[in-house]
Amino acid sequence: MEGTIKIQYDLQGKISSGFTNYKKSPKARVTLAYLETRLDQLEKHWTQFEANHYNIVSKAENSDVPYLKENIYDSVEEIYMSYKIDLKEALSIYKQIGHPSTSSNISKEADHAPLKLPKIILPSFSGQYLEWQTFHDLFETLIHKNTTLADVQKLHYLKCHLTGEAEQLLRHIPVTDANYESCWLLLKKRYSNKRYIANCTLTRLLGQRALSAESSSGIKLILDTTSDCLNALNSLGIDVSSWDIIVIYLIALKLDIETRKQWEQRISEYTDNFPTINDFKQFLESKYRSLEFLEPHKKDNRSKERTVVEKNVFKITTVSCPFCSGNHLLHQCKKFSTESYGNRYNFVLKQRLCFNCFGDNHRVYWSKRSTKCNRCGRRHHSLIHPEGSVSTPPNEVSNPAESHQSESDEQSSTVVKQVFSNHFMYHVPGHVILATAIVKVFNSKGECFMLRALLDQGSQASFITEHCAQMLGLRKSSVKGVVDGLGGEKSLSIRYSVEFNIQSISSKSFSCDVQAYVLKHLSSNLPTRRVEFHDWQELSNLTLADKSFWCSE
Repeated sequence: MEGTIKIQYDLQGKISSGFTNYKKSPKARVTLAYLETRLDQLEKHWTQFEANHYNIVSKAENSDVPYLKENIYDSVEEIYMSYKIDLKEALSIYKQIGHPSTSSNISKEADHAPLKLPKIILPSFSGQYLEWQTFHDLFETLIHKNTTLADVQKLHYLKCHLTGEAEQLLRHIPVTDANYESCWLLLKKRYSNKRYIANCTLTRLLGQRALSAESSSGIKLILDTTSDCLNALNSLGIDVSSWDIIVIYLIALKLDIETRKQWEQRISEYTDNFPTINDFKQFLESKYRSLEFLEPHKKDNRSKERTVVEKNVFKITTVSCPFCSGNHLLHQCKKFSTESYGNRYNFVLKQRLCFNCFGDNHRVYWSKRSTKCNRCGRRHHSLIHPEGSVSTPPNEVSNPAESHQSESDEQSSTVVKQVFSNHFMYHVPGHVILATAIVKVFNSKGECFMLRALLDQGSQASFITEHCAQMLGLRKSSVKGVVDGLGGEKSLSIRYSVEFNIQSISSKSFSCDVQAYVLKHLSSNLPTRRVEFHDWQELSNLTLADKSFWCSE
């Protein structure tokens, strides 16, 4: 029976790891054959596991067997059910969207086609009103009026091409046949605000930047923006055919003086008739084409003139004291020197100045000045030397390139010494036990996971590992930021954030939603090695948030 139990534990690991690997599979890899193969493998493992379980139960004389006491069968059954449900849902969606018969017919027709046209890509809609009309027309032509697609497929395509505010509007609506029409009408009701779209388009048309000099790129931008806005107004059902004289007058004011002069010379022949918008566009096209030939020569002449002028220009720098705004440097400021040490140090720290030369564009590590403190020989200015501290002659300094660590560093080192002294009491020399807690974490499907959390009272944000986010199946939101670490160094960049719910293992009343940033790694295993821990009588009556805090996991 011992051999059978070992097989059960091995099957448990295979089913669990298979579920985890499936969740981490990229979308490009998930095909019909991939899903069917995984489902067959799962059924094979479960059938063997179930048969072995009944064999163990029939032979076990009592329930003291560790396998039965740990309820291995129940836990594996839950994983099996969740795994199988996910595979079947993916198979049903894949088969509905795939339409093998339709795709085969299309491929046969494509073989006889004389020309292979590029695939039409449906753009994503983020909730911007100016993007709605283009998205509406394309989606209605390609998807909404496509009779070969079912409503559930149309809704799937619709939700896949929504981002931002538009995606949040339909996020919690299930993908079913009955919900497609209501979702499409909801989007049209929200964003088919023609009056608002017309106002935005007119603002863009009239808010173009005026040109101060002749420029081919500037004229092309004005021409393209004007054409785009007029076409957008026309697609809204607004008749702009009689707007020519108004549009020409408003857009001509955005041109430079020389171009406007040439336009007035061009239309001087129109004595009885007004110029049309097409005449104005043709003039702008001929203008920027001629400038494209002339501008390279102008750039060369300007660059030569600039080099000649730069030789005779002297750079004048104004000096301003950051403390009193006087015309002198900070270390020359009399008001600053009369302040107490604490005020001087806090001012330099708050302004993020260099501790050695009081510069504002670098840290002390990159200070190019070789000056040191006259009292201790360290790399900080004499004005922020700690009062009452023991001075060290310059010839006794062991490392001339030692950093500027002054009072703040000395206080930090003191705290570290206190921490280590506390751990010496627990017979853990040289090892620090950080605060951890076991919490219940719920994913988007409501499934519960027991995870270990590191509690950092000094952190201003929450973080989660990439592996943990994938295991929970959390939805990622794109963000952009940098994590400040020790010494203010910006070494870690963040690109995604997730949201989830956590609960206490000891109190059901405590529950909170967490927004965490995703990082590849947070720390090594906590603790880094197993700690020899003796019973602590003072904590015997308390419920610990992490009962196995002394074990490495």
